[in-house]
Amino acid sequence: MSKLIEYIKNNLLLVLQQSIIFIAAVGICVSPFIVDYNTLPKGYELPKVFFYQITCAVILILAFVTGVLKQRNSNKFRLPKSLYVVLIITLLFIISTLLSTHIDIAIWGNSFRLQGVITYLLMIWAAYGVYSNISVTNWHLLSLGLIFSTVIQCATAYNQFTELVRINPSSILEGIWVNGTFGQANWFAGRLLLAIIFSAYYLGLRLHRNLTLRLIFKLYFGLLIFLFIAVLGLTQSGWGMVSAAAAIALIVLYEILPKKIFMYFLTFGVVAAAIGAYTFLRTNTEYNLRIDILNSVLTIITQPFNMNQFRIILFGFGFDTLGEVFRDYGLIKGLLVDRAHNFILDIIIQNGFVVLAIFLTLVGKLFKRIFNNNKHRILDFTFIAVFAWMLRSVIHENGIVNLMDFLIFFSVALALSQKALHGFNSINSKKR
Repeated sequence: MSKLIEYIKNNLLLVLQQSIIFIAAVGICVSPFIVDYNTLPKGYELPKVFFYQITCAVILILAFVTGVLKQRNSNKFRLPKSLYVVLIITLLFIISTLLSTHIDIAIWGNSFRLQGVITYLLMIWAAYGVYSNISVTNWHLLSLGLIFSTVIQCATAYNQFTELVRINPSSILEGIWVNGTFGQANWFAGRLLLAIIFSAYYLGLRLHRNLTLRLIFKLYFGLLIFLFIAVLGLTQSGWGMVSAAAAIALIVLYEILPKKIFMYFLTFGVVAAAIGAYTFLRTNTEYNLRIDILNSVLTIITQPFNMNQFRIILFGFGFDTLGEVFRDYGLIKGLLVDRAHNFILDIIIQNGFVVLAIFLTLVGKLFKRIFNNNKHRILDFTFIAVFAWMLRSVIHENGIVNLMDFLIFFSVALALSQKALHGFNSINSKKR
């Protein structure tokens, strides 16, 4: 015990940094299972929100202490430039909340989600804590925590499926889908998507071990990928399956092509997908809720210009207020819709075009860094996971678990890509 205490004293900064990533990994691993079965359907999401509020607060406290220790060990006090970005986003979140016509909801969130500005600020700052303390070593805590959690989720999903088959097989075709403990099949599909990608990372590792161990390692992760794809099929999440197919195609191309050519393929795919989506929206004549939501959002942001409309375009309506906004404008009648089922539209409605511009700038900066760097599996597979999440979220909404998954791995991708620009690729990437 005395040796442990002495080690912690001598390596306090390192211990705190590892603790931050470990707690984030525990959050990723445990959060899907936080359910209150006595208050369903709210019991699926609200307990997860409370769990992540506490988890993010702990990460934030440890990150603050870590930051103070880093400054103490530095010869000159200097705040990192990345901190200013988070401070600006924080200020914009607060402004959009204070200007909201539904300020109570913007602060606390609606009764089904409780994802108001308080929750989002905790999430953003916790993600920044991960950004500031991530490394190629402790990254494995996050990826393996997600994979382990998803394996257990698959067992839960299998039990759900067999129970449905036993009680009422026809219900599966009537819209009662397998969702693990997420509460929605599309949310579960979002987690399965990331698990497939990170399992593929480990499947493709080049291990310097004996042949038997290499075969066992690859067989294990190959079977996990098969399991995750099979359970994804049980969710019947159509766009989740499309997103997984796109991610698998990207992984195959990544493994066989030089990095630059892979990035050209990815760029071409993004442009083609955008053209395809635009063509579909212009030519589709059947009613579709998501198209109705898109048209409703466009109706809101193209109202006659005045100072109030200028404020809405800049700062949005505040978090969790979309349902009230649609009612105020008399749109989407007869349905309770509190998400745009498109993360870009959600940003526009909740926080306006200023926050959207900052987000797209960060995405563009990440894409540019990935394009200019040599292959590095950890960084590149994290980027593929982020890209696949955004692709899925063009159609699907997200629960708190999905949102936190994205914020953590997006911040990790930004952090590791920044390190790559400063000599990170001196590490033998093929072994990672």
